[in-house]
Amino acid sequence: MVERQWKKRGYEITGTNSDKQFPAIFARTSDDFRMSVVVGAKGQFFFEVITPCFVDSEVEPPKTEDNGTPFEGSTVPSLSLRPLRLLVPGHPCFLHTLTGGCR
Repeated sequence: MVERQWKKRGYEITGTNSDKQFPAIFARTSDDFRMSVVVGAKGQFFFEVITPCFVDSEVEPPKTEDNGTPFEGSTVPSLSLRPLRLLVPGHPCFLHTLTGGCR
């Protein structure tokens, strides 16, 4: 169903995984956005979009203190885990996510 809709919108399907338990589909738009839908453990669906690379620009430091839950020394809830396999290998920004720099 996702594949039909993405093709109908003119998106290029760049990969699929037809695994019965963990299917996935990967696509690219005409302006080089990459996206995927992946089914994970316990029936979770992950929808991810990767934007084209941007030119570096100055960004002001945050004006507020962090207020998220620190997980040092504790167990991270399973719903918060994001495996790297959700990234699209071969996309120029795949390395950006792993190394902090777009190539």
